[in-house]
Amino acid sequence: MIEVDIGFGEALVQEALAICRIPSPTFGEGDRAQYIADRLGEFGLKQVEIDHLSNVTALLPADECRAPPIMLVAHIDTVFPEGTNVEPRWDGRYWRAPGIRDNSASAAITLLLPELLRRNGVRLECDLILAFSVGEEGLGNLRGMRALMDRYGDRVSAVIAVDGNLGIVNHIAISVRRLEIAVKTAGGHSWADAGKPSAVHVLARVAGKISEIAVPSNPKTVLNIGTVNGGTSVNAIAQQASLSLDIRSLDHAVVQALEAEVRGIVGAIPADERIDVAISVIGDRPGGEIASSHPLIRAILDGFAGVGVTGSLLPGSTDANIPLSLGIAAASMGVTSGGSIHTLQEFLDPESLPVGAGALLRTLILMQEDAKP
Repeated sequence: MIEVDIGFGEALVQEALAICRIPSPTFGEGDRAQYIADRLGEFGLKQVEIDHLSNVTALLPADECRAPPIMLVAHIDTVFPEGTNVEPRWDGRYWRAPGIRDNSASAAITLLLPELLRRNGVRLECDLILAFSVGEEGLGNLRGMRALMDRYGDRVSAVIAVDGNLGIVNHIAISVRRLEIAVKTAGGHSWADAGKPSAVHVLARVAGKISEIAVPSNPKTVLNIGTVNGGTSVNAIAQQASLSLDIRSLDHAVVQALEAEVRGIVGAIPADERIDVAISVIGDRPGGEIASSHPLIRAILDGFAGVGVTGSLLPGSTDANIPLSLGIAAASMGVTSGGSIHTLQEFLDPESLPVGAGALLRTLILMQEDAKP
């Protein structure tokens, strides 16, 4: 059984805390990217680069290159806006801070992987590309991973997105489409301009019809109005209103059909020169999958078994969506435990880090063995 010593486990925790302390909202990851690049340089890695989006990449060269490179990627953005207090605090059992588990801890494990390989005397049979991506969360729309695949997609044999709960393997990428519907009118005073169209009223009717759309349960599908905004005052006819809509399914064709139905609802709004309605795409995460019997999935599951963890295969929406959609073997691998992610109460179980790091190490060892001719 692979084990990571207590001392190195503490180093992983301290690295996670250091990463967490650097605010990194989606579209504002620059400071965290610079920290990670500096740390990679301290470890002596080659070709450490920060691209135009603030993705960080580094090369861990093979001792004897016998196969195409493998990429490990951990996203460095968080859902929390600038100004959020991200200072970790210890409650006697867990470390608590926004973003501490998603994805500071996984980034720390990926960052310290070269040292873990060195300590265990692992010889690389293929190059490892360590990547730290931006824009994985929300409206980031996987922009960092798209850029990484534009650059490396024709070179890598496999991609592991280091992200998620310990033991969870996402080998099926959920197809996601996100839309914004925006309504504009001239607006006015609720009494003096009575009868003029209200953007809020128009949007409410649209939202009501969207909520009545029949959504299949098999394959699992979600149609969710996530945000609604509009108006300025209780006694004003609203000039603007908008909603955001998240459509996701295990079947991309279902997503397409639901989007068409939503567009039909918007298109059926009676023509009125006083009303302007626009629908736009604000997110598009392509689907894809690899078989549970694929060597990559077997290596990950065996990697978990090597540290006493039973892996579970589930669909998900992660950085792995992009390589999977391109036909590249990919999956996300959860290496940390905690809870309340995407909330101010997010917490991390520090004891999970050496376990997850050991699973990742074991997975790479198995993948190296598969790479031997």
